[in-house]
Amino acid sequence: WLVAKNKRGAASKTIAIFCLAGIAVLALAYVVPATGVAHRVDEALSDIQRYMRNQDATTSVGIRLELWKASWMMLSDHPWLGVGRDQFRPALLALAAQGRLPLSPALEFSSSHNDALHFLATGGLLDFSFLLLLYGAPLVFFARVWRQAQQQADHVRAEAALAGLVLVLCFIGFGLTDVMFWLMMTKVFYVMMVGVLAGFCLIDNSKQ
Repeated sequence: WLVAKNKRGAASKTIAIFCLAGIAVLALAYVVPATGVAHRVDEALSDIQRYMRNQDATTSVGIRLELWKASWMMLSDHPWLGVGRDQFRPALLALAAQGRLPLSPALEFSSSHNDALHFLATGGLLDFSFLLLLYGAPLVFFARVWRQAQQQADHVRAEAALAGLVLVLCFIGFGLTDVMFWLMMTKVFYVMMVGVLAGFCLIDNSKQ
């Protein structure tokens, strides 16, 4: 029990170190002008202020905020089934025709530029529940295997489970500003990699 507890503690310390290192790298990238990170952050904040003050949906961030607002409108009008999986842009143009959205470059887009909002807008709460399952089930599975493998000192399964966690979390993170399952290529990649990594997690290395 003490050995398992010490291993869990060591794993937690390793994760904490990686997180702190990541924060340090981001902070360093912000303060070093050559990286351009500070400029991009300041530009994004300026775009947000312009949108909040003047409803300016002509900037990169402003367009996304306008699309997110439109997605919430679609969800409020069609909460259960959404406007239809291929009907985002027609619904967007309909909102503009009704005077609920101003004319802007955002009307040229065909997705919400956000995974959760796009599922909610086009498929309602029903499709959104599928998205939660698509991310949640592998996340719970990989987390459980990772904890078990750490206790059993099974490094192969632990690394496979950690890779699975990183995969799912990266897709969730990327989905904050894009629709990850819009293209067939990303769908196939996600399903294939989750399946492969889950297969590694299910290997019983104690019999080898």
